[in-house]
Amino acid sequence: MKQAKSSICKFCGQEKKLIKAHIIPRHFYLNYENETFAAINAKTGEWKQCKTGTYDKNILCSDCDNDILRKFEQEAYRILLTDIYNHAEYKYNQNILYHLMEKDFDYTLFRKFFISVLWRASISQLEEYSNIDLGPYENIALNILKNKMNDEKLFKVLIFKYPQGLDNNSIVYLLKAKTKHEIYCLSMAGYFILIFINEKNIPYDFRKYYGEFFLNNKNLYILESPDFYNKHCQQIYHLKDSSKKLLAYLQKKYDKLGHI
Repeated sequence: MKQAKSSICKFCGQEKKLIKAHIIPRHFYLNYENETFAAINAKTGEWKQCKTGTYDKNILCSDCDNDILRKFEQEAYRILLTDIYNHAEYKYNQNILYHLMEKDFDYTLFRKFFISVLWRASISQLEEYSNIDLGPYENIALNILKNKMNDEKLFKVLIFKYPQGLDNNSIVYLLKAKTKHEIYCLSMAGYFILIFINEKNIPYDFRKYYGEFFLNNKNLYILESPDFYNKHCQQIYHLKDSSKKLLAYLQKKYDKLGHI
């Protein structure tokens, strides 16, 4: 929940010197040292050009940001910006399905990265994230990050990759979807990520068309699709032929393995 500023680190709860902590780590602005990117204000919808991303000077100490939360960031960076291209499992037209198995990624660290970004935005007083408020889930998120609890039914993550060379690769934002469900949209590093706060609130169409793609501790699936890119926030469950073929392939694979 949004609270008044203080010199107390929101992660460890101790009074310490606070640092400039990025909400979305700057490394996920792609080539941030040489390019500018469009960052969208979640409250106003306005955008501005930036290089290093938005940071908050009032939420984290150096120890927590660099020694704890950085581990989540490093695993996400390794997967999304380094190793992903080694795991293209299926291609049809311009659609690519990336698949990492249990041995290829650290599920706990990777999942916590997305939870940590949401949590940072929720506790921040910055206007850009004023509509990101996890409410009672804010403390739950913190406890998950601290290994004090875990609930696999919460913070369900679905990852799509924008095709290379398209404009959305240069857009960075985190916002709450305008829907009755608790869904947050994160666009960064050429990816569009949906985070559902509670599994029970995942809409039927998402379950039907993307159920197998949700992040879990056995498999990480990432779909790169021009079809999805063209629709990503507007009826994204309405698939064209090429995407249907890709999903049919995945369904056959699961049927052969004897599980869905």
